[in-house]
Amino acid sequence: MKLLHHADLASRASNSHVILDTNVFLHAVENDEFYALLIRMHSKGCALITIPSVVFEFSRGAKTVEEYNWYVDYINNLGVVVYKHAEEQMVIDKAFSVILQAECKKSGCKASYTDFLLMMLLHKFANMPNNIFLMTSNYRDVPTSVFDRDELIALEYQNSIQTQGLYKNSASKLGALSATVAM
Repeated sequence: MKLLHHADLASRASNSHVILDTNVFLHAVENDEFYALLIRMHSKGCALITIPSVVFEFSRGAKTVEEYNWYVDYINNLGVVVYKHAEEQMVIDKAFSVILQAECKKSGCKASYTDFLLMMLLHKFANMPNNIFLMTSNYRDVPTSVFDRDELIALEYQNSIQTQGLYKNSASKLGALSATVAM
């Protein structure tokens, strides 16, 4: 299996934060090189973050407590922090929630509840001094009318190719959209 990305991705990710979707973990389990990239990013000072519903989606195939613990340990071994307050962001930032729902509908996105929470979290931390990104292969669920796709990582398997995208906030896109929402 091959992994294609900019050679300096792990270094450029130092001192940044990357929010991880469920498919990141699923792909890391299947692709050792991708798993190693996530470990390198973390070792270079990149904070890896996810939310409880991602942990649920990743572990929901477990048939025993031992299997469930394996999934949770997998996330912990990557050094991922589970941010437990993502749902509160929809109540706190109603204006962005309305914008995001409208843009998802307009662009035909069929973002799941988890995807929506991940995008809300990406927006919540938009003003951090360091870069913050959302990593997901659900490119159809992230409206590029709101977010910029900053990086692509290609994971080549024997019979397929998967792509992980790194998305970031776009102040200019959001500024234009904010004018359309009554507060």
